[in-house]
Order: sequence, then structure tokens, then C-alpha cells
Amino acid sequence: MTLGPFRGVGIALVIVGLVLFASPVDFIGIGLAQVVVDTTPPQFLSTFPAHTGWYSTVTAFSVRVDDGAEGSGVYSVSAILNEFPAVSLAKSTFDPSAWTVKLASPITQTGNYILKFIATDYAGNGNNINIAFSVGPLTLAGKWFINNIEISTSTDKFITQSRTVTFKFVKDPNVLVSSSQITVTVSCDSSKTPSCSQAFTTRTLPTTDTQTWTTSVTIPDGRYSFVLKADAGSAGVVALNFVGEIGNVSPFNITAQQILGVVITIFGVALIAKGDEE
Repeated sequence: MTLGPFRGVGIALVIVGLVLFASPVDFIGIGLAQVVVDTTPPQFLSTFPAHTGWYSTVTAFSVRVDDGAEGSGVYSVSAILNEFPAVSLAKSTFDPSAWTVKLASPITQTGNYILKFIATDYAGNGNNINIAFSVGPLTLAGKWFINNIEISTSTDKFITQSRTVTFKFVKDPNVLVSSSQITVTVSCDSSKTPSCSQAFTTRTLPTTDTQTWTTSVTIPDGRYSFVLKADAGSAGVVALNFVGEIGNVSPFNITAQQILGVVITIFGVALIAKGDEE
């Protein structure tokens, strides 16, 4: 059977049609659209600031977000801080999942913040995530109290007739150091106080809440050198070394040494007066 012109052209068209149907490749200059059905919103992989994180300052917002292998791709990412106007994040040229924006004014004011990240893909699917973080000092600070009297320097002297002494450390509430990082102790310095063994060596203070550590100790009469220490490791130490008079002390907070000095002074004045009479 001879292959006529119509039959030959027909066979050629059938072959071309089958190839075009089976492949979306535009190899003859005809644009062929590929339809992607995407109903899944982008997913957040990580954020900065991190949820429940605390920082001394925040200079930028960043996030890693992915739309999946079958997704249409992440189109935009924005961030809203404490209901302020949204700011747009830019996609990284090195990591397609990384988006970031540098803040015109770094966040340095102490406080708690809520940051919302919003991501949208090319199909119009949206997703958002709320991040709670805090900004403030990261170095431990606080105050020491003995029987509710503040001891602020190592030169302070504490005198009490009560043998039961309550030690307390109160952390500065603006300091963003977790209470779980802090160990609070009170010690009797045996190198300066030989009678420490009659009292106690080291006592660890339990925390009564996230800001306060306290303990009560019954101590025999005497003069002691106490070491107060709140230790947060790399976040700093608040320590004091001071002298305390416990128990049977002289009236008007006058020590035995001071009484002896007064007696000697009076005796000396009397001798001087007698000498003047002669």
C-alpha cells in the first residue's frame, strides 16, 4: 500500500499530538501552563526572637518558613510587634526558607512583648504564629535582708537580741534571669569566726517564689562573720560579707568592747581631774 500525502501528514500529526499531550515541555515555542493545586499553608520552622526567650536587646526579626515540596512557594512574610504596624521581611538569597528584617530602632526597653509572624504562599494560603519574649538586664541583681533589714554593703553591722535570724534575698524583678539558674546560700566564715561550728557552716536558701529566697536559722550568742551569696553562674553573683552580733548584746546596741572603752575613758578622766586637784 502506497503512503499518500494525506496519510503521511496525518501520521505525523498524530505523533506530534501524542508527544505534546504526554509532555509539558515547550519545545516548539507554544506556552504550556502547569497547574499546581496548593491548599496547605506555609509552616514555621524557627523564629527569632524565640518563644519565651529573653534578651538584653533585639535588633532584628527573622524566621525560617517552608511551603513544602508540592507547595506553590512562600510569597511574603511580615511581622507585627505589640499591635504596631506590620513590617515586611526579606527573603535570604542564600537560604530560600530564611526571611529577616533589621529594625530601625533596636528594642532595648525592659518589658514583655508579643510578636506575630504572618506567612502567605503564592496560592493565597496564610499562616501565623505568636511569639512571647522579654527584653531586660541579663546580669543578676538583687537585695539582701536580715530580719527584714536591708544589708547593702559589707561594712554594715547587724545586731539583734533574737537568736533566730531570717536571711532573705530578693531578686530585681527587671532582671531576666530564671530562678532555676540561681543558687542562694548563707555561710559562716570560719576563717574570721572560730565559733562558726557552733552555729552553721553553709545553708542553701529555698525559693518561696520566682523572686525571693529565704530561710531562718537559730544561732548561739556570739559575733559572726556571714557570707551571703546569690550565684547565677555566667549571669553574675550578688555577694556580701558582713559582721553580725547575735543574742545577748549590750543595751542600746553597745558592744562589750565599747563598754570597756567607756570605762577606761571615765577612769582616765577621773585620774586627770585628781591630778589637777593636787
